[in-house]
Amino acid sequence: MLQHYLKLIFRNFAKHRRFFIVNIIGLSIGIATFAMLWMHIQYEKSYDKFYPQTENLYRISYHASKDGKQLTNSCRTQSALGLALQGNQELIAASCRAFYESCFMYTDNVQMYNQDVVWADSAFFTVFQNEMVLGDISTAVSNKYTTAISDKMARIYFGDEDPVGKIIKLNEGIPFTVTAVFKSLPENTHLHYDFVVSFYTLEDYGVKRQGNWGGIFVSTYFRKTPAATETDITNLLTETAGKYLTNNGKDGLQAGYSIMPVKDIYLQSDLEGEFVPQGNSTKVKLLLVVAIFIIVIAWTNNINISTALSFERVKASAIRKINGANNRSLTKYHLAELLVINLTSILFSLVLILLVLPLFRSFVDNNISIASFLQPWFWVMFGGILLSGMIFTGTISALLQSSFNPLQVVNNKITNSGGFGSVRYGLTVFQFMLAIVLIGSTTLIFKQINFLKKSNLGMNPSQVLVMRGPATNNTTGERRYHEFCAFREELLQLPYVEKVTATMNIPGQTNRYNNVTVSRRGKQLNTTFNISFSDENYFATYQVPILAGRNFYPILASESKNVIINTKAAEAMGFEAAERAVGEKINIGDNEMEIVGVAQNFHHESLQKELEPYIYQFRHPHEFGYYPALVKTSNIPALMKSVKQVWEKHYPQAQADFFFLDGYFNKQYFSYKQLGQLAGASSLLAILIACLGLYALVSHTVNKKVKEIGVRKVNGARISEILVMLNKDFVKWVIIAFVFGTPLAWYAMNRWLENFAYKTNLSWWIFALAGVMALGIALLTVSWQSWRAATRNPVEALRYE
Repeated sequence: MLQHYLKLIFRNFAKHRRFFIVNIIGLSIGIATFAMLWMHIQYEKSYDKFYPQTENLYRISYHASKDGKQLTNSCRTQSALGLALQGNQELIAASCRAFYESCFMYTDNVQMYNQDVVWADSAFFTVFQNEMVLGDISTAVSNKYTTAISDKMARIYFGDEDPVGKIIKLNEGIPFTVTAVFKSLPENTHLHYDFVVSFYTLEDYGVKRQGNWGGIFVSTYFRKTPAATETDITNLLTETAGKYLTNNGKDGLQAGYSIMPVKDIYLQSDLEGEFVPQGNSTKVKLLLVVAIFIIVIAWTNNINISTALSFERVKASAIRKINGANNRSLTKYHLAELLVINLTSILFSLVLILLVLPLFRSFVDNNISIASFLQPWFWVMFGGILLSGMIFTGTISALLQSSFNPLQVVNNKITNSGGFGSVRYGLTVFQFMLAIVLIGSTTLIFKQINFLKKSNLGMNPSQVLVMRGPATNNTTGERRYHEFCAFREELLQLPYVEKVTATMNIPGQTNRYNNVTVSRRGKQLNTTFNISFSDENYFATYQVPILAGRNFYPILASESKNVIINTKAAEAMGFEAAERAVGEKINIGDNEMEIVGVAQNFHHESLQKELEPYIYQFRHPHEFGYYPALVKTSNIPALMKSVKQVWEKHYPQAQADFFFLDGYFNKQYFSYKQLGQLAGASSLLAILIACLGLYALVSHTVNKKVKEIGVRKVNGARISEILVMLNKDFVKWVIIAFVFGTPLAWYAMNRWLENFAYKTNLSWWIFALAGVMALGIALLTVSWQSWRAATRNPVEALRYE
């Protein structure tokens, strides 16, 4: 029976090879696109799942509110929390505290900047259970000035030598002894590190070993015991908060903790204080929808082409029925045919994936590789595609083709324009509806990105050159500030430099000192504030006007008790006008400060977030920091060369790391830009696949109407009339698809825009453009075939009549 089926299938393929080639091309593109998007989605969802017992790994979040208003929603906690949890061994197997920094790490022979460093206590490796290459996991960073390094860094810094016992220096020259080597982490982790340095070292810099219950600056991780439940841990944290957070319940303040599995952090965390940018779960969900759209469009093509050819085979099937064949045997044959088509398409899609994967990998900026072919989920995915394709396309087309009455077919009482035609029209409408949704969505994504990039930020980043502060003098105190002043004075002698300032953070990154509570007139305000380090040139560099009061005077010591606030902070403090804030006193902790000025609001972070209240203090960054400069960009090569010369004169041991602020700020929109590019490419492929099916359908329609066209031309029909006759149905399908697709696209994109505090409008032309593009591409597809049919000599069609 199988041999008989295969013989019929290949005979049918040979007879209608053009249609089957189009079918297989469309299916192959659809399957390959779905597979690569699925690979990307699986990679995004695989973060931190490589750790042993990853299901037991958690991070603690801290939350605080006052009078019902959210103050803090942070991934960071008090530094004493991790130690407090270690006493409950029934629930907590191990807990630790850690925080991340990008540091300058060097030996006499190797110097490397911007290295991923985690400061952690001795339980860090017990919590995460890293695979150790050398050294003891439990004592790796148990002493001051010790570090564990990755095997990758061990090879870079020490070659083939044993790194244990060797010295490696951090930033300004803090020496750390290598005590262990761990296996390098893969890229798919929310917290990447190549160096783990002892947290206890900070005791020599004023950080207590036992921690405190004041500020929040570390992340607290723990590994629960297998028997413990999340409810047990939540109850424990509630008890801990009640015991140690002494201000809880006072003056309307409510504070507490929650937990998040480490494997969920990358995609699910929307918390403040993340050390590095995390992923975007909305992007992953949208890409999954796009992938499903693509594969469904490809399957719909398959059904369309199959039903288009069904009438030509319907008599053969009718004769089989008359001779005793039942619906079951006919369904088996059609499923066998679809199995061959789907298997062939899967094989071609694998070839396409191998060819396109390097380009796709650079497109999505991750480490997807051919090694995915060895993963069980990869082949499960293709098995799912095959099975779903068989069910979706095979069942529908088989039922359609086996549902006719054989006697009606033999007596020519069934036509190709009945049920088959209606199904084809409906499927074509469905295809173009999905394509219109994709085109409209892609257009809106790029419109929103353009809106974000061109919106008024309240400051001008385009002419700000940023120099990363030197790490080699992090703890030199007052000397660090005086070195900067000398560097600034020489920079200002250059014809390209107008202003230079120093700050801990720059626009485009999370502010280091956030969630700060402030009191006024003895009462704590129910809003938290950001503290930003600045100086007398800060606002002039960013071209931000002072709306009331004055700027800082250029004398650091004289401004130690003065602050400038932005208008958002003035509103949060209850001032009806900016002028009324000037001269008022506020308390930041135990320090009383006077407001000497109010500055215009400007966006420190992306426009996805609301403006936040800021307090600016005249303080020089005590470590790292940035030196932004307002520059003239008429001759950028000369500017960069002259600035680098001045840098190397003043900071000969430090890396010159320069960049323009506008480019850095726009990096915040990279994930949305990537989403737009993927959606755009998918839209083009969706249209291509739909048009392949449309090409097959119009070819079939023209072939069926060759004699009708000949008769019409003999009777005086013009070419334009023939074109209208052939094209009007296809135009009607696209218009119907537009009518159904527009509200669906509007709803989906309106929901997506809810993720942004500042958003573009859902303009009518977005949907009109999607419809016009779909209609134009469809007309181009059908018009060539229609033109050939309309201009054909009618004698060729009627010579045998």
